[in-house]
Amino acid sequence: MTDSSQKNPSITRGLPLLALCAALFLAGCSAPAPDSGDAQEPVSESTRLASVAEAGTLKVCTTGDYRPFTYLDPDTGEWSGIDITMAKNLAESMGAEPEFIQTSWKDLMPDFLSECDIAVGGVSISMESAQQAYYSEATLDEGKTPITLCENVEKYDTVKEINQPGVRSITPIGGTNEKFADANYPEGEIIRFEDNNKIFDEIIAGRADVMTTDAS
Repeated sequence: MTDSSQKNPSITRGLPLLALCAALFLAGCSAPAPDSGDAQEPVSESTRLASVAEAGTLKVCTTGDYRPFTYLDPDTGEWSGIDITMAKNLAESMGAEPEFIQTSWKDLMPDFLSECDIAVGGVSISMESAQQAYYSEATLDEGKTPITLCENVEKYDTVKEINQPGVRSITPIGGTNEKFADANYPEGEIIRFEDNNKIFDEIIAGRADVMTTDAS
């Protein structure tokens, strides 16, 4: 959250759980061929691990707008967060340097497929993404929760209350938050917002009523 979001909005309860997992995913891996009865051939040398080791760089796609997992400080250009630390540790274990490539939730998959070795930062596991990339084991299992001003907690603590004409739900573009809003709030007004770091400021300013996001 941004600093302003910690001052006024309050996390409320009442939404159904959605199977979400913070994860990173890998691509370009190869595996041994099925056993044909003959001696098994060794794994190909042209694996993602081999290419990272050869290049000496682990390219990491991440949005930089989703604390506590990933954050890019606009003033210092420094990356921080749980998933940033894990990516740095992974790179070190491979004898490589991490190179962080900023993307957006909307462009995360195409940017990952074209530019990166891994993607991190609170990435949700979905069948759509699993058809294009490999996932690591999940690091977190959680659900969705609404965030609103403290004075409005009782007004927006269930899907039914939020899914009403005149209720303005704000969501970042791309990712599961937008999909959740589209699926659950067809009767309400959905505001699609570009900057996930400033999205809570819209609620504080009165330009939106509620945001539904991951419980973490």
